[in-house]
Amino acid sequence: MECLTLVRSLAQNHTDILLPKLHGMCLAVVKILRSMVLRTSMTTLAHMSSHLWRAMDAKAELVACMLLHKVGESNLFNREDKDLVLGAMGQSCSPN
Repeated sequence: MECLTLVRSLAQNHTDILLPKLHGMCLAVVKILRSMVLRTSMTTLAHMSSHLWRAMDAKAELVACMLLHKVGESNLFNREDKDLVLGAMGQSCSPN
């Protein structure tokens, strides 16, 4: 969970460090399966979408597809967290 907190901090304060590794970071955060960490990973993705909106445009389809795939695998609690991320992405990404 400390790593996810660090990613949120980098997204907000040091985008130049995070941007070159954004693709791998998105994949790593979405693939976290343990329910104890899942909520934190969803919050991290929402935070990344809010602070890295232009860079996340390129990753929006990838992240959205992976999240939508996981919706069927999870309970309602996790679906609400995924809705939070998809909502943040929808507000932050360009309409194209």
